Amino acid sequence: MNFERIFDILPYQLQKYPQQQALCMCQNGQILSYSTRQCLELINQLSCGLLQQGIQKNDTVAIMASQNCPEWSFTDFAIQQTGGITVPIHATASPDECLYIFNHAQIKWCFVNNKDLYSKIHRLHSQLPQLQAVFTFLPVDNATNWQQLLLPCTQPLLQTLQQRKKQVQPQDVATIIYTSGTTGQPKGVVLTHDNIVSNIKSILPVLPVAQGNPVLSFLPLSHVFERTANYTCMAAGAGIFYSAITQTEQNMRLVKPCYFSAVPRVLERMFEEVEKRAQGFTGFRKYLFQRALSIAEAYPFTGKPTWRYAINLYLARLLVLRRLKKAVGGRVKGIFLGAAALQPRLARIFTAAGIPVREGYGLTESAPVLAFNRFEPGGSLLGTVGIPIPGVEIKINPTDGEILARGPNIMKGYYLEPQLTAQTITPDGWLHTGDLGEWVNDKFLKITGRKKELFKITSGKYVAPQPIENQLRESAFIEHAMVIGDGHQFISALIAPAFGVLQKYCLANNLPVDAENTQNWLNHPAITALYRQLIDNYNSSPNTQHPIRKFLLLPHPFTPENGLLTPTLKVKREAVIQQYQQQIETLYQTWGKS
Repeated sequence: MNFERIFDILPYQLQKYPQQQALCMCQNGQILSYSTRQCLELINQLSCGLLQQGIQKNDTVAIMASQNCPEWSFTDFAIQQTGGITVPIHATASPDECLYIFNHAQIKWCFVNNKDLYSKIHRLHSQLPQLQAVFTFLPVDNATNWQQLLLPCTQPLLQTLQQRKKQVQPQDVATIIYTSGTTGQPKGVVLTHDNIVSNIKSILPVLPVAQGNPVLSFLPLSHVFERTANYTCMAAGAGIFYSAITQTEQNMRLVKPCYFSAVPRVLERMFEEVEKRAQGFTGFRKYLFQRALSIAEAYPFTGKPTWRYAINLYLARLLVLRRLKKAVGGRVKGIFLGAAALQPRLARIFTAAGIPVREGYGLTESAPVLAFNRFEPGGSLLGTVGIPIPGVEIKINPTDGEILARGPNIMKGYYLEPQLTAQTITPDGWLHTGDLGEWVNDKFLKITGRKKELFKITSGKYVAPQPIENQLRESAFIEHAMVIGDGHQFISALIAPAFGVLQKYCLANNLPVDAENTQNWLNHPAITALYRQLIDNYNSSPNTQHPIRKFLLLPHPFTPENGLLTPTLKVKREAVIQQYQQQIETLYQTWGKS
């Protein structure tokens, strides 16, 4: 048996790799497991319930959940095999964003996981003329639970379901994913079954995930990166263990996963926790920790390490680095990384600890993977996003350096946006990614910036802010950094401090901490001097082309909840500039006066 449509994946798993723990939920130290067969039975029962609700081919159904769970996948498959279209919506979407997406996509039914999200949609219901009903995964007063939709698969219903499944072709639309993006109105990316299935089949031969490998899933399934990773691991016969992102640490220990997907910020937070615990070390223990880190930071990604380094690394792992591996369960064979660039220092440290980290690259518009670093020897290169996957063509536009991609995974287009689609995909099928890149060793793709983020200072020089921001964020004291300077004489940095790290530093150095009035706290001369030194360190680097003349310490973190980050933790540049516009204007007005 093969799989040609997304909902064929679990039947494929049942025939080839039947699992007792196919889809599982980690909650409060317990694991609720569903076998492959149980999953398929529930999916069919839910499909029958949707058929009775009146779902027709190409009807759109939204899923909105604050955490991953088996019910998310049951619903996704059930929608698709009735010919419906799944529209995932980020739980952090604002009411205005929800209103736009629901009306633009003409959502007829919606599944949410809890009371808060039910209330959010219920309050909007009067403005959503197409919406027929809202169902919940968890029990909510006065709401219809998803289990109430489950219907026994009687012969007539089963025949109707089988007929509907036969009508679904690989070229039919499977999902519309609205990208919040860092600028502008959400865009509905239309992906067919073939777009996603072709991506899965390209990844499977070069992915080491094997039958029975437990995979932890905590990144939002509303993002195509995690969703396609889930599908791919299911097709490989792996068991998926869902976790709330707030319970990742304890569920790592519970599940002891072999693989999981992450964004760089997740690994940064893991390492920050290790550093926080080490801040209390003294004497020989402190020396051991610092020595182990220096060994890890020198990890050679290419070539064979010297015998002296190999011995030092063995001792560093034995005495210190094993704790980092233990924090991710103890048997991790690989981490799939996407959405943003990982600090090279952290890539070395995690790999030195025996935790292979592999960065990849893709977009929602490419379903999503275009390239990734392989796990086999010679298949990865630090600082790049790896090798293009089989079946996908990538080229660099010689005029402006933009990355262009072509393949069966490229989206059908933007929903109800033919003009924007034509601007994004050329007549011969090349997708304009909007990213800038270059080839390394004629094999590995390196991202050098974002085309729309390029800006020009008054000297006429163009500045790509992303590499500068990545370099600044290598400091444990900086949570987020955003480089600005369009139309000005010089560039500046907006810095959201890592408040937890900063607080520990202040307490250790007898400096005041004022968590209630963070701006007053950040204005303390010693703290300003600390961040000035970090900026000076960047400016004095031999590779620095654009020195940072001024910086602002911002009193609040960037989060999806306050609208300054996307759900995949990318900075919304326009939102940040808008929120701090007055301070930015003052910063440039005072140039030369301080």
